Order: sequence, then structure tokens, then C-alpha cells
Amino acid sequence: MGEYDAAMELLERCRDIFASSVGEKHPSFAGTLYTMAQWLCDKGENDAALGLLEQCKGIYASSLGEKHPTFAKTLHTMAQCRCDMGEYDAALDLLQRCRVIEAASLGAEHPSFASTLHTMAQWLRDKGEYDVALDLLERCKGIFASSVGEKHPSFASTLHTMAQCLRDKGEYVAALGLLEQCRDIQASSVGEKHPSFANTLFTMAQCWMLKGGYDAALELLQRCRDIQASSVGEKHPSFANTLFTMAQCRLHKGEIDAALDLLERCKGIQADSLGEEHPSFAKTLFTMAQCRHEKGKYDAALELLERCRDIFASSVGEKHPTFATTLFTMAQCLQAKGEYDAALDLLERCKSIHASSLGVSHPTFANTLYTMAQCQMLKGEIDAALELLERCRDIQASSVGKEHPSFADTLYTMAQCRQAKGEIDAALKLLEQCKDIQASSVGEKHQRFANTLATMAQCLRDEGKYDAALKLLEQCKGIYASSLGVSHPTFANTLYTMAQWLRDKGEYDAALKLLAQCKGIFASSLGQDHPTFATTLYTMAQCRDRKQEYDAALELLEQCRGIQASSVGEKHPSFAKTLFTMAQCWRAKGEYDAALTLLERCRDIFASSLGVSHPTFATVLFTMAQCLRAKGKYDAALKLQEQCRDIRA
Repeated sequence: MGEYDAAMELLERCRDIFASSVGEKHPSFAGTLYTMAQWLCDKGENDAALGLLEQCKGIYASSLGEKHPTFAKTLHTMAQCRCDMGEYDAALDLLQRCRVIEAASLGAEHPSFASTLHTMAQWLRDKGEYDVALDLLERCKGIFASSVGEKHPSFASTLHTMAQCLRDKGEYVAALGLLEQCRDIQASSVGEKHPSFANTLFTMAQCWMLKGGYDAALELLQRCRDIQASSVGEKHPSFANTLFTMAQCRLHKGEIDAALDLLERCKGIQADSLGEEHPSFAKTLFTMAQCRHEKGKYDAALELLERCRDIFASSVGEKHPTFATTLFTMAQCLQAKGEYDAALDLLERCKSIHASSLGVSHPTFANTLYTMAQCQMLKGEIDAALELLERCRDIQASSVGKEHPSFADTLYTMAQCRQAKGEIDAALKLLEQCKDIQASSVGEKHQRFANTLATMAQCLRDEGKYDAALKLLEQCKGIYASSLGVSHPTFANTLYTMAQWLRDKGEYDAALKLLAQCKGIFASSLGQDHPTFATTLYTMAQCRDRKQEYDAALELLEQCRGIQASSVGEKHPSFAKTLFTMAQCWRAKGEYDAALTLLERCRDIFASSLGVSHPTFATVLFTMAQCLRAKGKYDAALKLQEQCRDIRA
């Protein structure tokens, strides 16, 4: 923050000199206020910036007139502040006014006029109106080509923004083509050591990251980092942004500790340069929270997100999309903890903010519906989930298109719902469509493509086609091994699924061998207190149970229960499932009272988390009835069986 403060100190001194020499109504005095406003805008202090710009605007209106280009320039910067505050419509209104002034004073072929169109296009992109933005950018490109030429940095900047639109539409190859053209222009005009050249490498890296090419992305980011270190310095916010994106790549690769190290460094730079109340600082905390989420540290993640939420509330306001994104991720943490209703409450609030700030046809609004659908699906409310997913699909089809990876993700989750309803053919049809989109957008070596194959394998398993299912999983395993590495949790997840099916085929020893490999990977990548590690112990216990090794199973389940109690909490459905399996072991040992005690606790958890009409709740009642019948309590058993039958009817 030191350089900003030093700059402001100089500008305040300037302002005072101009005030006493030429007066506070002089354009030079307004010019100083304007620059001060730009600095405040960079620091995220938009309200303070707008206050100065209003003052500026008044001076220019009375000294130069409202048709002067300098007056238009002030409107332009005011629009930037409004955009940063999430007030896109207000920003576009200011830019429209700016455009009219520039067209009349400078002409519609002037570079300044094109710059305004360019800024309008950037904000239309932020609103998700990519095709409208691209139309404006085409016009910009034409103006810059005829006025400053195709080798000018402004022309390259237009190509850059066009590439960003294509990136957001999921057209990564087309985006990279434009970025390469942009890079070549910048190399010959401003040079390869210029920050703008580094920015282009940065956006290329983002495209590679979205394509799943994390190593290619990291290579570009390292080059970007080196340019920024020598041009703007290692204390500059741009340098921190590069570290931030490197951390995102590490997170995707499952290298969570490496990601956190980068984020700690990023956070330090931002604290010194921008301050701890700046939105960029909050974004770093946000990604640190995502790392905690991946490690299963949901409470630690929520603590960071609450701090984020407070920063965004005071800096950009509670109606800004970024504030809503924080609520969204808090909801994901609550979802992981099994607190579905609390998650849905946050998502409703999130949905409302996105509707008023971005509109109900924006991809981000669709993402909120998507996560709401996931919560409904986990609650067993499959039809409600499908209704949300169909709405989500329609928004994505019209905003990002049917070839976008996000559209494929929605089809994927719809397929999971169909699978849960036992509609296997419908699920496989959706997954085939999903697979084709992913093959053409992110490629057949991407983990999303492998995820689709894994779910197709689950459907084949449900049809009893174990060999065909295992064949698909082998293909998955190969993709994960080459894209993420054999130490990545996702690779272990595939081994885990293979082990589940070997268990279902009665090949318990083969399953246990794979699960032991899984356990080792999860222990070293996520830690032994992660819910996924506990799930592996749970499945090992199921194998021991089916081998009638009840004491060995109970020992694993005790360990599993302890991890779940401290990670997801004792009200989570996963915790209840562990108690249920422990009860089954005690029942098999003839210890019916011990089993019933656990089943009663289980029943209460499922009633509050999934509801009393959920099939899993019915399964608990059925098992309680079996215990009561074994104890000779036939009437009580029959009563429970009738309740169970009514739920399943």
C-alpha cells in the first residue's frame, strides 16, 4: 500500500498548488482530482473515487463544456467505478453518454471512440452478453485498424478482449489463436518485457488451465511472473495475480499445500499494496478457503469465507456478484457438511443478487441453480433437482452455447438424477451427449471427460455389466494418471470405484488391495482427517463385514466415525451411514440391543438431514424391524415394517 499512499501524497500536494495558483475551477485542478480518483479506484475505494469524479465533472462542465472529450473521459472513469461496484447498467448508461460526446467531438473513427466501445464490450462480457460484446469489439478492431494500424498495442488489446469473450464461451482454441496474434503484435510493438505482453501470456495460461493443461499453464505463468518481477516488481498487485493463478493450477493438480504457499505470498503482497479491505485481498482468502474445502476442513473454510464476505460487503456492497459468489462457496461448504437446508438458504440469497445484478439469463445465475439442484439431489428430491437443471440448461444454451463445458456439466448432473431414479437408458443418453461436448471443448484427456466415463461406468454397473464398467474405469484411470498423476485424489477415486465394484462382485480381497492403495494416496494428499479418507475406511469395513470379519470391520468403522465427527459433524448423512454399518455388524454378531441403539441415533440423523420420506430412512426402519423380530418383539417389528412399506410405496 506504500506506493499508493506515496502517490496520493504527491497528488494532494499538486492539488493544493493548483488550488492556490490557478484556482479550484481550473481544468488542471480537475485533472489532479481525476488522477486521484483513478488511484482510489485501483485501491477499490469506489465511493471515494466517485466523489472526486463528480467534483471533476462539475469543473469540466463549467470550464470546458459537456461536449468536450475530457468531460467524456471523466464519465468513462465513473463508469469503470460503477462496473467495479457491480452496477453494470449504470456503467453502460455513462458509457453511452460518453460515446455520443466522442462521436460528435472527435468522430466515430477516432481511437478514443473505439476505446469507449472497447470498455462497453468488456462490461457486456462481465454481464455474460458475449455475442453483443464481440460485435462491439469487431467494430473497435476496424476503427483501430484504420486509425492506428494492426500493429498498434490498442489493436492487440482489442484482440485480447475478444479472446477473453471466446474463453468465457468455452471456445479455448479460438481464444488461444487470437492471443497468439496479440502476443506477436505486442512483442514487436512494446516488447516481450512489457507488462501488457505478460498479461497476454496470463490469459493464455487461463485458457490452458480451463482446458486442463495445467503444466502448460504453469509454464506460461512462470514466464509471466518473471516479466512482471523485472517490469513492475514483486510487490505489484499484477505480480500477486500471477501467483494467485499459479495457486489455482496447483489446486487443480491436487497440490493443495503448494497452492496455499503461493496464496500466502500473494496475500502478503496484496496486504502491503492494496490493503486488507481490498476485493483482491478477499479473492485470495476466497481461494485459500477453496483449498481448505478440498482438504475437508469445512469449518476453517467457512471462517475464511466469512471474512471475505465482510470485506466484499464493505468494498463492493452486498448486491455485487462477488459478494454473492462468496455466499455461493459458503453454501458449497454447508452442502459438504450435509447441511442442505442451510446451503439452500444461502443459494436463494445468492440467486436473488445474481438476478438483480447480472440478470436471470447470465451463466452465473445458472450456476447457482445448478448448485441448488445438487443440494436437492443429495436430499433425495430428484424431481425438484431436475426441474432446476432443466432451467439451468436452457440459460446456458442461450448464453454460452450447447458446446460449452458448463452445459455439459449440467447434462452430467441430469444424468446422475436419472441414474438415481433408475432410468439408466436416459442417463446414458445424456452422458453420451456430455462426452461428445467435452471431447470437442476440453479434449479427451481432461478430467471432466474422465468423470463422464466414470459415471457411464456406474450406469453399466447398475445394469449388471461389470466387465464393461471396469473397462471404462481403466480408461478413466489412464486419463487421470497422465493429466493429474497417480498421487492425485481423483486418481485414487477411480481406484476406489473399481474397488466398490469388485466388492459387489464378491471379490473382497482384490477390493481390499485397491482400497489399501487408495488409503495411501488419500493419506498423503488430503490427510488422515479428511472425509474421503474416512470413506475409504468405511468401504474397507464393508468388505470385512461381508467376509464375516466383524471385529475388524468395527475397528475400521470406529476410526471412520471419529474422522467424520470432527470433519463433517455428527448430523451428516455420512456419519449416520457409518453408524448404520456398525449396527449391521452388531446385528450379525447377535448383539441386537447395541445395534438398535445405533439405529435409533441413525434414524434421527436421517430424519433431520434427508427427511422421513427418503428411501435411506426407510432402510433404517427396516433394519430396526429385523432386530426387533430377532428379539421376539413381532408387533413392534411389524409396525416398523408397515411404516417402511408406506415410505417405499
